[in-house]
Amino acid sequence: MDEQTFLLQFNSLPANLQREVLDFIGYLFQKHTLEKKPETVKAVRKAGSMPGLVAYMAEDFNEPLEEEFKEYML
Repeated sequence: MDEQTFLLQFNSLPANLQREVLDFIGYLFQKHTLEKKPETVKAVRKAGSMPGLVAYMAEDFNEPLEEEFKEYML
């Protein structure tokens, strides 16, 4: 399709469809001109890589918390 044919067909469209064509052209322009960002590589997590991080743990850490949460457990 040459430019003259395009303009003739475009100008024969109603205003709302001309707006739609312009929006689509903008979408295509943006899609093909923007540089795609490279995907970031997630670091692989390794178990045990932070030994000694917990400086303090209460003596009763593993004890049940029934009394403290009694009002929430219906």
